Amino acid sequence: MAEGKKKENPLVFGLILLGGSIGAIWKNEHRFDYYQAAKATEPAEAVGDLSADRLFSHTGSMDRDLTMKGDYVQSFQGLLEVSRSAEIYAWDRDEDDDGVTWSKEWMSSLENNSRNRDFDQLLTSANIRPKTYQVAELKIASKQIQFVDEKYQIHPYSLQLSKKGTDEKLATRGDYFYLAKGGGNQLGDERLSYRGLPVPKTATYFGKWGEGIAVAHQAEKKSGLISGMIKDKGILHHLVAGERETALDSIKAHLARLKKIVRIAGIAGATIGGGIFFSRLTRFLIFIPLIGPLINRISGWLGMLLGFLLSLITLVIAFLTSQPLILAL
Repeated sequence: MAEGKKKENPLVFGLILLGGSIGAIWKNEHRFDYYQAAKATEPAEAVGDLSADRLFSHTGSMDRDLTMKGDYVQSFQGLLEVSRSAEIYAWDRDEDDDGVTWSKEWMSSLENNSRNRDFDQLLTSANIRPKTYQVAELKIASKQIQFVDEKYQIHPYSLQLSKKGTDEKLATRGDYFYLAKGGGNQLGDERLSYRGLPVPKTATYFGKWGEGIAVAHQAEKKSGLISGMIKDKGILHHLVAGERETALDSIKAHLARLKKIVRIAGIAGATIGGGIFFSRLTRFLIFIPLIGPLINRISGWLGMLLGFLLSLITLVIAFLTSQPLILAL
């Protein structure tokens, strides 16, 4: 069996981390502005007035008794979406210059290594939502729906196990449904946790009118690993709690928070990646008399500084080139 987390080439890893972080910073500043797209929509008072492919917003009441079927549990009530997270307690293998390190961890998917060969992960993660939503008279397709409001943890004591959950021998333990397999030190055990987004009394939808139903508007085509990592989908199909202005404020705050997180992560990644790359790149210089050992000692710090400066320069240029007023000059 192939081992998980094999020893990688630090030079290549550092270069990938540096390049990926710089790419993320650039794409983040040029991401689809779903706040401006939502703000530009025209409010529709009546669904009957909508024409095909029209971008619009609509505010109305929602059924707070909305019920969805579960899988391991019977049902969820009063929730727009539920995120089910499955984890397994197993061995994590890590290898670096100092050798192999083993640790026991809760992980979302079973790592493929020799110590985990006897384990099977039975429980699965999923996002659970109905096929459609209803805001007053407006029917909304749930496919590609976007939310900006916060989810909260659902305590297992408020849920009832389904036949499948009972057959899997799940039991409540703290904030989880727990599957004990009888292994030593809990190894191989699994657990489920749930987070849900409550149905608001009033909600506003922003998106496109299709054939009798509101559907996702693919405003910008987004693809690639980096776009996926920074959650840049290019879609306007948002269902947000509150009246239109309140909902717009929530969307604006969500976008600002997301961009800030990516900026910080991108700068950190570029700094670390630069340090790893340059420290490995200059290792062969250690054999040069006098200057070799000195360069080798400072190359890591120098690389971190260069990575940090490169990320800041990229951020400034990307920010400026993403501003319509500056581009118009």
